[in-house]
Amino acid sequence: MSRFGIIVRGLMVAAVVAAASSGGVVAGPFADFERALATAYGPYKAALLQTNQKDKAGTEKSLAAFEAQWGQLMKTYRAAPPPQYADDAGWPATVAAVEKLIASAKAETEKGDLVKAHDVLEGVRDQLGNLRLRNGVVVFSDRVDAFHEHMEHVLVAKYAGAEGVAMLREDAAVLVHLAGLLEKNAPAGFKSEAAFNEGLAAMVGAAKALLAAARSGDAEVIGKSLKALKPAYAKFFVKNG
Repeated sequence: MSRFGIIVRGLMVAAVVAAASSGGVVAGPFADFERALATAYGPYKAALLQTNQKDKAGTEKSLAAFEAQWGQLMKTYRAAPPPQYADDAGWPATVAAVEKLIASAKAETEKGDLVKAHDVLEGVRDQLGNLRLRNGVVVFSDRVDAFHEHMEHVLVAKYAGAEGVAMLREDAAVLVHLAGLLEKNAPAGFKSEAAFNEGLAAMVGAAKALLAAARSGDAEVIGKSLKALKPAYAKFFVKNG
């Protein structure tokens, strides 16, 4: 199932997770896990960015930090998952898959193949996203992932001729819609941060600029707008994804 399915599920648990991730007052085993996972996700996001930048030393440092934080998390939750995942028969397999992906990413990084390491690391995001999807949990990161998934589709698609431009208009409109969901569902604690607002505005602006370019049909403007998408997303993701 596509990440779009995530958006319409788990509204009650989403409210709890949003409060936890935004520094709200919600406490307890449910929120404690999501908050700790969000903290561990920090060096993971850094590693994704650094592999793209071909920064081997930075990637090694971030991967080591992510592995350490994930290990600490699993000391508590490996055998006793938090309540939102307590009935998930796939929990052990997800944990094992994440750890296998971390080890594989470390090995590829050590060999200097940062492109392969990046591809491997993408699997961690998929594993955690699928875990939440199976259990009706929605966090802000899932909405960022939905934007990313469709953005990647747009960046690799071939939009040739008038028919291609028409397809681009449709795809760009979806991207703008997903960007709007990010604005609408931004955690309250994030909305007070200037850097968050600036990063989100830049990413939303890039999506809207692409839609405007597609509507104009100007090939040069379309090309520039496509090139502006990923940098705006990457800058936002590493801090807030």
